[in-house]
Amino acid sequence: MRVVICGGGISGLASTYYASRLLPKVCGSNFKITLLEKEKNLGGWMKTRYEQDSISEWGPHSVRFSGKLPTLQERNSLALMNELGLDDLVLPVTGESIAAKNRLIYANEKLHILPSDMMSASLPTSLHTTPLAVYLLKSMFKRVPKDMELVHDIASIKMGKKVADLYASSFLRGIMAADCKKVSMKAAFPAMWKRIHKYPSDVLMDFETRHDFPNASRLKQSTAENPLVKRAMSEDWRMWTAQYGLNDMCQKIAQQICQTSPNVEIVRQSNVCEISQSNNGKMTVMADTENGSLFLDEIDHVVSALPAHALGDALNRGNADVITGQHLVKVAGWLSDIKWVDVAVVHVEFRGSPSQVLPNLGFGHLVPSTEKSNLLGIIYDSCLFPQQDRKDMNTTRLTCMMGGSWFNQVLGSDPDAVSSDTIEDMALEDISQQLGITQQPLHIQSTICRKCIPLYEEKHTDLVRKVEYLMERKEIPLSLTGSSYWGVSVNDCIYNSRAVLSKLFDTEEKRDDEVESESMTNHILSKSFVYRKLKGIKRK
Repeated sequence: MRVVICGGGISGLASTYYASRLLPKVCGSNFKITLLEKEKNLGGWMKTRYEQDSISEWGPHSVRFSGKLPTLQERNSLALMNELGLDDLVLPVTGESIAAKNRLIYANEKLHILPSDMMSASLPTSLHTTPLAVYLLKSMFKRVPKDMELVHDIASIKMGKKVADLYASSFLRGIMAADCKKVSMKAAFPAMWKRIHKYPSDVLMDFETRHDFPNASRLKQSTAENPLVKRAMSEDWRMWTAQYGLNDMCQKIAQQICQTSPNVEIVRQSNVCEISQSNNGKMTVMADTENGSLFLDEIDHVVSALPAHALGDALNRGNADVITGQHLVKVAGWLSDIKWVDVAVVHVEFRGSPSQVLPNLGFGHLVPSTEKSNLLGIIYDSCLFPQQDRKDMNTTRLTCMMGGSWFNQVLGSDPDAVSSDTIEDMALEDISQQLGITQQPLHIQSTICRKCIPLYEEKHTDLVRKVEYLMERKEIPLSLTGSSYWGVSVNDCIYNSRAVLSKLFDTEEKRDDEVESESMTNHILSKSFVYRKLKGIKRK
């Protein structure tokens, strides 16, 4: 069996790992997995900058872990690190850290520390005299229409417009660089959406089919029993990163995969330009490389971890004149409806420790859209991971974000026309105003991350389900993973890749204490598209 995985970010790497573990169950050693990545380095938006022994991230800064009550997705990510033997790379932040305790908002031209527990939420704050707990209590008695999806609309009904403008706005600007008035809670925060609409957490909705895969229940048990996960829970981890940066983690993951599976091939600097389906039903992938075109045919299954817009372009180019590719052209058109945002990122380093430089210590601060500011927020890197500071002197590292849904408004409509000096001057101006730091930076560097975060607009779940349903009904051997579809976090990307590959290649295993009929086992197996192909089973 030949499997090609397009895109070498964390989703593509996780897909490669899970495929290398699951395929031997289906076809022994008779398989080959090829991972294609357009850049020299793997990792996608997990890009790390090294400067004078300090480490800073252009993309995600950390991976979330919820202390004593982690989600399945959070447990799964740490389990992956443990399975690959990468425990020693993990750098945690515990609940006792100032970065876990203090999160701030810049509003009304000053900083405010947010409530961090029920005790602080029960007290008046500098933001509003009514305690946040009162708003939360009142929200329990306010119903939201079943068809309402947008975060700001729901928050306004439950908590009031003032609270929505403050908290929902800041929250979405920090996580997705997006306007909460345009983001679907159903798509971006499905668990929260289900709680608000009082749907049982253990009942899967029609848009949650990704959780329905072989051995899903076993995964809940195995991740809870994983030694690294148990350690994280006992030590009350709230987030973690990799000791030498998240991009280094991606390189280590790739090394471990290749060392443990000789059937895996990773081809760097190979830009996927065409994906098509042949008359025999198998797939073809063409990629541009330094040495010319790379042509892969007779592919049994393609897993795309490409951004939706890049996959759409490849499908359009590969199927424009092919009758058998009409469905893939339709898919490409739907994928083009998923919008993306550009984010300018600025790394700044000042002389002096955080306690000397910053007015408040903590994770960082966010800025609601109602505030006049160029910035979406600032991460206090030296508070978050002081182990990644330079060793020769005390400094304070910050990461500033700007743009997102407001890129045109703040920086103009053409990202290529914006100079680094302009971005950095704007960042320093807001740092001075919001943090009171007036000294010249020891170091400053910026970049624009183009189309780096998808925008989950209203009806996003309907759009993605429509795409998946068409490919399933037409038995197109193409599966989708990555941040474009079912969650933008690192945890979501890794978990969704596991779900996709499990649906393709995993089979339900029996425990000694389980009594299952052979007919039920065959029924479960027959759900797998790849299993049906191998066994010649026709869809009923």
